[in-house]
Amino acid sequence: MVATGFFIMMATWGTYYSFGVFFTPMLDDFKWTRAVTSGAFSTATILEGILCIVVGGITDRRGPRLVLTITGAFLGLGYLLMSQVQTIWQLYLFYGLIMGIGMSGPFNSIVPTIARWFTKYRGLMTGFVVAGIGVGAIVVPPIASYIITFYNWRTSYLVMGCLILLVVVVGAQFLVRDPIQKKQRPYGQLPFVEETQTKTTSSGGLSIWLKSWRFWLFSLAFFCYGFGLFTVMVHVVPYAIDMDVPALSAASIIAVIGIASTIGKVFMGWVADRIGGRWSFAIGFAGMTVSLLWLIGAKELWMFLVFAAVFGFTYSGLVAPQPHLANELFGMQSLGLILGIGSFLFTVGGSVGPVLAGYLFDVSNSYHDALLICTAMTALGLVTTLLLRPRN
Repeated sequence: MVATGFFIMMATWGTYYSFGVFFTPMLDDFKWTRAVTSGAFSTATILEGILCIVVGGITDRRGPRLVLTITGAFLGLGYLLMSQVQTIWQLYLFYGLIMGIGMSGPFNSIVPTIARWFTKYRGLMTGFVVAGIGVGAIVVPPIASYIITFYNWRTSYLVMGCLILLVVVVGAQFLVRDPIQKKQRPYGQLPFVEETQTKTTSSGGLSIWLKSWRFWLFSLAFFCYGFGLFTVMVHVVPYAIDMDVPALSAASIIAVIGIASTIGKVFMGWVADRIGGRWSFAIGFAGMTVSLLWLIGAKELWMFLVFAAVFGFTYSGLVAPQPHLANELFGMQSLGLILGIGSFLFTVGGSVGPVLAGYLFDVSNSYHDALLICTAMTALGLVTTLLLRPRN
């Protein structure tokens, strides 16, 4: 289960993060503007965030196999169709719509499924699975770039489409919603607590959650997480270049964040098994806040690399421990739905943060105010997390 989830995450997110590799070759061919071209990626991200809620609910009822078979087919089809794109409306249809549907499936079906299969080592196993995202971001874009260099970008999209159909659609057939369907217990769960846990794993549904301060604090934490993470990922390289860091060296900042986050996801999953999701989230937000304060004063490349290592490692405290936190607050029965809502709020924050930072830079010709607001948002996430209390 864990190995299958890892490879599906690696394939889907690795290909998705390869969009920038295709950016310049497509612009050279079609002469589209950067704003119009990048809008397709934004459209896919927004649609993915909205559908995460639906996907999470379906996973709770039907399991990951159905979800990943359908969304994997959409994602693979989207890449295959991208190899034939000729007009801007096709770009928005194939990438923005079809691939937006496809990307709604992997995280919000696999993570709750893995959480149901483990009582012991739940965070660690989730960490191994979500580490596939970081590994994919490191491995797949260079492969796509290699194919583009020696063939063309259309061939590269064809290869990625076939890869997705093979890994995701085939891999989905090996996933099962929970161990009960295989007449097993979650790993680490004792026999005498099986019946009790099965019957007492929910603290209500969406209608009840909406009336709970716990739900709104949970949602705010995910919004702050998306705001802080995506603002950094979009603007840290331009900020470094403004500080006279060479462009090629500035690009290494993102690579360091990716490597550190891959290690951090596994480690923080292990930590969450010992201290719980709430305290793991607190560590993640605290690390992000401290590193952003450091970033405000960064002037040289080594300072940016220190930021990247700390930021990448600590923000992972908000990835692998998500099932732990959701279970502590709402129970396991509707885990997919609650994580889907969290993912939606994450994408909303991730959409607002970079735009606001860009606007503030346009007004002041400086990232100082934007970084201060970003730091304040991660600090707010820390306070929000500390205010959360587990359900009775």
